[in-house]
Amino acid sequence: AQKKSGGRTVQAADEYKCEVVSPILTYGDMADLQEVVRRLRHSGAFVNSQCGIHIHVDAGRYTPQTLRNLVNIIASKEDILYKALRIDPARLRWC
Repeated sequence: AQKKSGGRTVQAADEYKCEVVSPILTYGDMADLQEVVRRLRHSGAFVNSQCGIHIHVDAGRYTPQTLRNLVNIIASKEDILYKALRIDPARLRWC
């Protein structure tokens, strides 16, 4: 964990770690999610190179074929997602 102290980033105890867990979101919820992130940042929260992201997809809405198509689309666009999310290339071994 890390925290800001005197304008610098320093090591911190585990109590500074957190995870944002949300209910199921739709595109219409993006403004609310952005507001949560803004408030966290305003309160001093930040991410570092240890931060990760994952998304759960409800497979119940898909047939096996459409789920396969979704996975293939995401896999073929991983490089764009990594760039958009500014994922450090050194972390790709975990992604």
